[in-house]
Amino acid sequence: MDALRPSNMNRAAYRTKCRKKLAEHLLFKLGLSIKPEDVRLMTNADDPYSWQALPEKDHLFKKQLSKHSIGAYRALCREVGVSFEAVLTTRPNPDASSKPDKESREVFSKA
Repeated sequence: MDALRPSNMNRAAYRTKCRKKLAEHLLFKLGLSIKPEDVRLMTNADDPYSWQALPEKDHLFKKQLSKHSIGAYRALCREVGVSFEAVLTTRPNPDASSKPDKESREVFSKA
């Protein structure tokens, strides 16, 4: 059995640190308790959050977290809450109709 290369161990340590930092951001910003190992950069429709980033940081969200380099992990840790942040995912409610409710109609009619 081959021993792990130091560079791979270093990358794994940065990835773990990054996952923890992103999970902390999700808890602080959105109140979502997501385990660090479950944090995703490329979210899907089932995830309760997504990421909003400045255009120059969009490239960080085009890969899975596990596929990034140490430099990307450092950037993610440094820039979370600065050049990108978590936002709640808004999902359409299939039970809600497209018509405004009574309260909404009253507000609009008073205007």
